[in-house]
Amino acid sequence: MIHFSHVLEIPFPPTTSLPAHFLIGRIDEKKGWIKEAFLWEKKELYRQLALFYLTIGDDAQYKQFEKKASSL
Repeated sequence: MIHFSHVLEIPFPPTTSLPAHFLIGRIDEKKGWIKEAFLWEKKELYRQLALFYLTIGDDAQYKQFEKKASSL
């Protein structure tokens, strides 16, 4: 988490930094950026989060975000 805490806080973050913003709590699934995001941005966020959780071995979170990505 220390690695992700150094991401810049900007109104329109690049797609590659979306998972970092989500993991440190700057993106909330119920309000804010996620409500205004394009469908492809949400899908990319969920795909990247699924990959992150697969990499760290958290199968439950991996399956949750993989399901969200495929349902969009």
